[in-house]
Amino acid sequence: MHPKTHTKTHLTPNTTPTGLNENLAKHFLLGHVLGQGSYGLVKYAWSKQLGTEVAVKVLAKRRGNKSPSRTLRKLEREIDIHSTVQDCPNVVQLYDAYEDAANVYLVMEFVQGRTLEKHLVDYGALSERETALVMRECLRVIEACHSRSILHGDIKGQNFLLSGSAGTVEEQATSGAMWLRAIDLGCSQRYKGTPFATRVGTPVFMAPEVWSRHYGLEADMWSLGMLFYELLAARFPYWYIFFGGGGMMIGGMVVVHMSYIPHHHPIKTTGIRWMSARREPWMR
Repeated sequence: MHPKTHTKTHLTPNTTPTGLNENLAKHFLLGHVLGQGSYGLVKYAWSKQLGTEVAVKVLAKRRGNKSPSRTLRKLEREIDIHSTVQDCPNVVQLYDAYEDAANVYLVMEFVQGRTLEKHLVDYGALSERETALVMRECLRVIEACHSRSILHGDIKGQNFLLSGSAGTVEEQATSGAMWLRAIDLGCSQRYKGTPFATRVGTPVFMAPEVWSRHYGLEADMWSLGMLFYELLAARFPYWYIFFGGGGMMIGGMVVVHMSYIPHHHPIKTTGIRWMSARREPWMR
């Protein structure tokens, strides 16, 4: 399948759709659930016309107490941004978009694999080299976004898929195939010169300025730093602080003692005794 460019998308709540195609069932046969999030799910599907596998992201138009118009603007933005950055090989392809009275359906490239988060749960922390390989691919996604003044907004392991066959991260990275893919741009926003004021993302990965509702593209780099630490240590860097642990504030830097990292771990064996993240966005 070939991606379509959605230059003008206007979604309609609980009425006859006018902005997108409305005959999803005519073209695709929906199957089992591949994954589920707070406001939607992803289903395996089959293209009747082309005889190929696809993934269909099902997103509700109404979300609890949220304003329907605000939800629709967010969905329109996701379609627009995904179409903009999908020339990056590390971003899954968005083929088409459909809607009905209740939902929006994003027809996407089907990628077999497991998320980075699932890989950590199943196999534990990555080696230093594996982490570096993952960071390189994540940075390519961030570069594709930032070069177009787009904030990714939710850098975390759950939003990156290891698409290679079973094996170690290093084995997948050297297979010659595109092995790490960004699969969710639902929190992405276009930067227009004015700091963002709406909190987006996942709390443990959020930069300090996101909590303060005054942030820019640099917030992605803080989130990437959280992911970097999690991949190496299989835990979050500031979790101990949240529960009254031994972290300290020194010169605008959050310093975290490494007492909970095994002595043989690469973070320690390479001579690094503590990890820090600059609070000043411009320093990242």
